[in-house]
Amino acid sequence: MIIPNEKLAPYPSEDKKASEITDAQMKQNDGAGQPPPYEIHRDIQVARAIAPQPTMSAPHAFGGPVPAQTLTPRATGATASPSSPTPTVVVPALTQLYHPTSAQRVNHFSVFSRHNSVSGTYLVDPSLPASPQTTTLSGLSMRRIERCNRSADREHAKNTRRAFGSDSESDCSSSRGWKARTPEVNAAFRTRHGQISVDVAVVGPNLYSATDALGMVKNQRARVMFSSRHGNISVNLREVQPGHCVDLDVSTRHGNMVILLPPTFDGAIVVHTRGDRDQVRFLQAFAECARTVRAHDRSTQIVLSPNANTTGREGDDRCLVSTRHGKITFGLSGYDKADGVLLGGGLFKMLGDLMQMGKSWRSV
Repeated sequence: MIIPNEKLAPYPSEDKKASEITDAQMKQNDGAGQPPPYEIHRDIQVARAIAPQPTMSAPHAFGGPVPAQTLTPRATGATASPSSPTPTVVVPALTQLYHPTSAQRVNHFSVFSRHNSVSGTYLVDPSLPASPQTTTLSGLSMRRIERCNRSADREHAKNTRRAFGSDSESDCSSSRGWKARTPEVNAAFRTRHGQISVDVAVVGPNLYSATDALGMVKNQRARVMFSSRHGNISVNLREVQPGHCVDLDVSTRHGNMVILLPPTFDGAIVVHTRGDRDQVRFLQAFAECARTVRAHDRSTQIVLSPNANTTGREGDDRCLVSTRHGKITFGLSGYDKADGVLLGGGLFKMLGDLMQMGKSWRSV
């Protein structure tokens, strides 16, 4: 096809110089404009198939698309772009203070609340050094915190002396020399109106080498205190490791209590009430191991031992429970059930209904 006004290449003349073209030049001209060999073309296609193809991400804030390869993949562990920050989970401070999600290893630990409930799992280790940071009393000065700790020690000493008498291990509650004392309560949980639901265990290395008057090695004592005016209390003492003994003090004015003791508990339990016979209840496994040795109108002493006591020596564990108008339920941790609910494993979320059953005990 001939295009008008197009300048055509001159037709080669039959000149001798134009006809003298070597075979090499002919081969070179014949290969010009031809596609590359098939093997090379196939390698290029394979390389394109293996290499990641650039894809287009969502439209940018200004309207233009942003290539996806410019963003760092999540698998590399690099931080995300500033345009899409990762949302952070914020946990309220009160939740961490009064409801820890993991087990806490503590010593000389104190929690006080007026209306908030207290729950969690705590491992009381008497061998840990005392630290002022292990006190959870929000909104109070250090002087007020120290005063609260002293009042807890004084109250525990008075209750212990009232229930078990004075001995070499009892705390002296006199004001003389009290300010120079180190707090003896290893863990204290106190509220005014809030409920207390705590799992606790006594742990730690067996490094205590004191002996009593008979020359027998005494266990290292851990003192744990629970107190509330109008709130319900549920305590699950899961374990007392060898070489240790526990001094448990639980008291309320109007709240109900559920106390689960470990199967290895060996010692005396003293209960102070206002004289109502229906205030104290034993669950089945606890009733099989416990025996009442003294009963009065307002005081009852119980001995709990895992085996028959053939030596005549009382165990080192002690438990003091006192209330004015609340109901008391004793059980064995991990064994006793109430209304189909196992009370020995974990935090107690359903004990409120159980403790409210005390209202119907009188009518039955």
